[in-house]
Amino acid sequence: MESNLERIRRCELELQSQEQAIAAHERRLHLEEERRRLAIEDGADDLARRLADVERRRREAESGEERNRQLEFELESARHRHIELERRQADIAALDEKLRLQEVALEQKRIGMESSCERLRRCELELQKR
Repeated sequence: MESNLERIRRCELELQSQEQAIAAHERRLHLEEERRRLAIEDGADDLARRLADVERRRREAESGEERNRQLEFELESARHRHIELERRQADIAALDEKLRLQEVALEQKRIGMESSCERLRRCELELQKR
């Protein structure tokens, strides 16, 4: 039969393992968030440059009807890419929310483990007093 002291030690080791897992998970979340942020910024910068370039070229080509049609196509393509980027940003926001909820659940689990260990410590003290 496992003594209370052994149970406390086991709980402390479990808690330490959980805390390490949480810390590793938080590092992964941070790196993923940074990667997504940079990808969005790169995409937005690229899109802004493309839109500005298409607009400039469209103004320069007002005299050529065929050229105008080509530029309108490029502008429409840029708009579609912009819509796709916005959709991806919404997807990323949903993923970020899901990850946040996972962090909350992990934190609640960690708190529960700490509480269990504390109860075991109190029981051990009670037993020692007797």
